[in-house]
Amino acid sequence: MNKKGFTLMELMVVVIIIATFAALVYPSFVSSIERARASEAVHMIGAIQAAQQKHFVNYEVYGADFRDINDFRPAISDFNSAQNSFSTEYFTYQMNSDDNSVVATRIGVNGAESNKGYDLIGFYGERFIRCRFTNSDGEKVCSSLTDRLKVNDYYPIF
Repeated sequence: MNKKGFTLMELMVVVIIIATFAALVYPSFVSSIERARASEAVHMIGAIQAAQQKHFVNYEVYGADFRDINDFRPAISDFNSAQNSFSTEYFTYQMNSDDNSVVATRIGVNGAESNKGYDLIGFYGERFIRCRFTNSDGEKVCSSLTDRLKVNDYYPIF
């Protein structure tokens, strides 16, 4: 008698192997997604820094709000109402005129602040962006965005 098919034991072994593989790969997958989302903020802050530096060269003062910066117009729907802050799908960008910086804070699905353990800060006079972390998950994201060593509580991103 020649029966074809798999035994229950063989199927269980395959399921265990697939579950083990998924458990090993999932953290790396989640980390790469967060790194990709953080790169959006790195590029946006870089554009803001460049536009503010150009504004400073022309007017000898940094723009007071986002609408003042002539060379910065992101393609987002609520930008026309933006003064000191605006949001994209994953970040809120807040302008701080006290120290001439912009801060990108991670937000969640509902628009509320989402503590992923990091935020990104760009000072207008600097050529780099600071990735500041508050926990080990945030430090992993920050360190994955740059090849530079940690300085105090942040990683410089060039």
